Parts: sequence; C-alpha cells; structure tokens
Amino acid sequence: MSELDDLLNLGGKSLEELWSNFTRPVRDSYPVKVYTVDNGYMVVCNALGIQKEDLTIKIVNKKGLPYPRLIIKGTTEMEKINFKNSIDYAASLKFSGKVEGMQYELKNGLAIIYIKIEQAEDEETTIDAKFKDSDDTLEF
Repeated sequence: MSELDDLLNLGGKSLEELWSNFTRPVRDSYPVKVYTVDNGYMVVCNALGIQKEDLTIKIVNKKGLPYPRLIIKGTTEMEKINFKNSIDYAASLKFSGKVEGMQYELKNGLAIIYIKIEQAEDEETTIDAKFKDSDDTLEF
C-alpha cells in the first residue's frame, strides 16, 4: 500500500481496491437472479466472458428433488492471452405445470433466460367418498 493509503486509514484496503468495487443486482457471490413473470420465469445470470457456443442451459427434474433445477454451465478459453473463464450455476424453480419452451440471450455479460411455463388448467372436479364396511377392500 502507498503512504496515501496509510494516511487515509482505509481499513487495510488500498484506494485501487475501493475504486474497483461496483454494485449490480447479479453479483459473483450469488450470480443467478430468478424473476417470476406472467407466463413463467426470467432468469438473469452472470456469464461474463462466456461465448454463446460454450454455454449450455437445461432444466433437470430428478426424483428426490423437490423442484426442477435450472443448470447453467460454460467454459470459454482464449489461448492468445492464456485466459479461461467458466461458470457452473444451479437454481431451483418452484412451479407446477410443464415447461413449454426456453430461450436465452447474451447481453452485456449476462445470460437472460426466458422459461415459459404451461399452466395447469383449473378444472373443477368432485370426488365422492365411498363408505368402507369392515368387509370391503380399499380400492385405489
């Protein structure tokens, strides 16, 4: 640190470190933000340095998981400058119904994913219970 940093008593941080901070809703500490929209979800995630052809996005619904998971992965390498950037994110999506479609775009270092959910029809149904005598077997 410089004498100026010591003089300003910056709590052990240099001016360069303090000036390098930035604020945005999608941060490296939690790089995925899920928004609920009318027909599904819009998911925004940090994909800075990841090329379109290196990005894979899928929804996985496995037995034992309470909700489907959105999986976002990608690795881009630039040999010329010896640079490698990769992401590996997952987010739970709480919905009922089926995924009707999913698209994404890359914009300003962010992957913006649109997930359209086919809403389950609200059908009115009536089910009558049958009294079980001790001799009756249960029917399921």
